[in-house]
Amino acid sequence: MKKTLLLAIAAMVPVLSSLAQTITPISSIQTPVSASNDTSTLNNQAVTVRGVVMMEPDSWYQSNTTTGSSSIWIQTPGVSGPKSGIQVRLGNIQAGIGTGFMSLTPGQEVEIPGRVSYFSGETQINVDSLGSINVVNLGQSIAGPDTLGVGTFYNASTVAQPTGEDYQGTYVAIKDVSVVSVN
Repeated sequence: MKKTLLLAIAAMVPVLSSLAQTITPISSIQTPVSASNDTSTLNNQAVTVRGVVMMEPDSWYQSNTTTGSSSIWIQTPGVSGPKSGIQVRLGNIQAGIGTGFMSLTPGQEVEIPGRVSYFSGETQINVDSLGSINVVNLGQSIAGPDTLGVGTFYNASTVAQPTGEDYQGTYVAIKDVSVVSVN
């Protein structure tokens, strides 16, 4: 009996290890097709990404619980800088019930399954009904922002404008900025 049980367990190990999720680094998802096409090389592919939650769902000004959409941003644990952050979007709160998305809080390190997409100029992970979110660690520190000059995003002396694409979804501080008006 003991030999049979041991053999059965040994036979299951390869099966269980094949069920483990492969984590796709945020930097790989944020890699564009080319200099002239900033769509992710992984666009429309299912991925599982790991990162530290930067903000609560519904704290972004475009969140809409009436129609049922919400976003968060996550960043590679312990890392700041280019290609270290990404938007995670739940387009339909009803479809996302049970995923754990709406109960996420800043500082949680999470693994999130979703599909890479491109919307309004931003690469994002859509999480509608692709699986549950796994909270890996609580109380992770959020890496400090990279401090950047406005020239990273706009330079009046050049014809081809820098887009800041490398910092999309990443926590940054911008120095030497003057707010002229607020609409």
